[in-house]
Amino acid sequence: MIDFGLTPFLQIIDSQEKRVKREIPKADILTDLTCDNPAAEITEQSIDVIKQAFLSKPPVRLVVNGEEDLLVIPVCIYAPENSVVLYGQPNEGLVIVQITPEVRSKAQRLLDSMD
Repeated sequence: MIDFGLTPFLQIIDSQEKRVKREIPKADILTDLTCDNPAAEITEQSIDVIKQAFLSKPPVRLVVNGEEDLLVIPVCIYAPENSVVLYGQPNEGLVIVQITPEVRSKAQRLLDSMD
């Protein structure tokens, strides 16, 4: 997106793609955040930092020490209504989700089932 001149409100990155280290894209970021999030988990710290991100001055970059794959779930819960969330689906492409009450509810059920 950044290469096309589009800067998202929130970027969540772990500097890896298919387990291969990648450089962090260059972008004008106003708020830098970090959190620890092990593979196959969603930590309370990650959820708290995602909440903080939506209250911060954009553009926001959240760098995850660990893995960011599952963090789309709390993003779908805490993103403002009608936001558009984009994330990569390995070997498939880009997934685009508009945040609606139904999406938020489904994401909350998924998160609740992980406890």
